[in-house]
Amino acid sequence: MKSKNQKLKIRTITKDDILLFNNGKPYKNSLRGLAVERADGVLAIAGVMHSAHLQVFSSMTDEMRKYPVMIMKTAKRLLRIMETYNQPLYALASEQEPTSEEFLQHLGFEFLNENEDGRYYIWQPQ
Repeated sequence: MKSKNQKLKIRTITKDDILLFNNGKPYKNSLRGLAVERADGVLAIAGVMHSAHLQVFSSMTDEMRKYPVMIMKTAKRLLRIMETYNQPLYALASEQEPTSEEFLQHLGFEFLNENEDGRYYIWQPQ
């Protein structure tokens, strides 16, 4: 039986992490990011994708939801990465995550626009 108290580790994202969370396909753009790892595998990834407009992304397993403190620690580390950019960063609120918009606002994103793809948010460097 898996224990909730298993040690989690935040580390730099790898190509294998991306493939795991992206149905075996690499992203077309380079990125800087993080992965949350447990002894039995990776539970989450997050980062900034270097596309035409810098995009902040994250994805997590259902198992990761059992670790709200680690989610917040990862968010703080992601913010440190975001703060290294001197351009606006964009994010698309997830329709599958009921609190995604509140979480983006907690990170300092502001609502920007809505279209057929969803609700877009922007984060401005300080």
